[in-house]
Amino acid sequence: MESNELASTLVDSLTEFDPAQITPELAELALDHILDDGIIKDIPVVRSFYAVYKTTVSLRDRALIKKITRFLFSLNKITSKERTDFKEKMAKDIKFKKKVGEHLLLILDRLDDMDKPHLVANAFGAFEKGLIGYEEFQRLASAIDKTFFPDLITFNANKDYKPLSSNTILSLVNSGILELEAMPSIKISAKNNKFKITELGTLLLDYCFKE
Repeated sequence: MESNELASTLVDSLTEFDPAQITPELAELALDHILDDGIIKDIPVVRSFYAVYKTTVSLRDRALIKKITRFLFSLNKITSKERTDFKEKMAKDIKFKKKVGEHLLLILDRLDDMDKPHLVANAFGAFEKGLIGYEEFQRLASAIDKTFFPDLITFNANKDYKPLSSNTILSLVNSGILELEAMPSIKISAKNNKFKITELGTLLLDYCFKE
């Protein structure tokens, strides 16, 4: 399947499929029966995959379509008006539409945890609503991609960052979520360093962990 076609149908899926009509329980059931469930096959991007599923499909492709579907189902807070406005915006700039679709495919394909598409969807939803710009969405998606998922959960649960392990701190610093604020004058160990949340980290808390 051509990546350009898949990128385009992924963006079409954002506007032509309304996940709010489907309960989370049904969505999860459909994901587990993705070849046979009629509702899932109504999603444009899944229809594009369906011909492949009739023959042989790799485990990577199965994982990707599951991540795409989880991403789409997580956009259930987008209103009909917001969906329509976004569709009109994409229709005015086909080149940008292609860029958005290709970036989403690359990010979703790279994600190493099936819970991450939900966070990426929350970030994309903020972009779709006009709360953040496209570059901010890209930075958020990149941070989610780079960070070990349990470290993201720990980051959301801990506001002072002192209890974090050195591995967690390193993960969050490398992805741009935390930054070094100060080092003690007498260096004993890295544990004594002080860290603060970055602007990107604030955006992550404000938009990506919302239910």
